[in-house]
Order: sequence, then C-alpha cells, then structure tokens
Amino acid sequence: MVIRLSVEEPLARIMVETVFTVTGEAMVADAAALMAEKRVSCLPISMGQGAVGVVTEKDIIQKVVTGGKDLPVSERSLLVSRRNDP
Repeated sequence: MVIRLSVEEPLARIMVETVFTVTGEAMVADAAALMAEKRVSCLPISMGQGAVGVVTEKDIIQKVVTGGKDLPVSERSLLVSRRNDP
C-alpha cells in the first residue's frame, strides 16, 4: 500500500506510535541489534523521565564501527548526533 502525502501534511499521518528506546548505559552493540531487530534507523536515548539524545545508524557507522569502539550509548562526544555534525 502506497500512502501519498504532500509536504503540507501533519507528521501525525506518517509517524509510528511505538517508539523503541535505549538507556544511556546500553552498549552500542545492543542498540545496533535492537535497530536491526525492529527495523528502525534511530533510537532515542532515555535517561530518567525523558529523552536526552538520539543514536542513529550513521552515528554507529561513522563514529564507532570505523573506530572499532564499543561504548555506552551515552558517550555523547563520540556517538550522539548533534546539530553541527557533518
């Protein structure tokens, strides 16, 4: 089934309602496995009552896999996308 939308449509029409998250203490390998299992390309990182960041496939490929590191996903300086990242 193809859903045709215009750029003027509200995001609520295309968003998913089930959001999978990881905690800041989760290991990168676990986050990557969850993304693969759930067929999603990013995961919000939750700490306490809210989200503190997001980890994406791009983050894992560019900042972890190419550097051979396995870090907790809360290592923001190495992992979490920021506005100024290329």
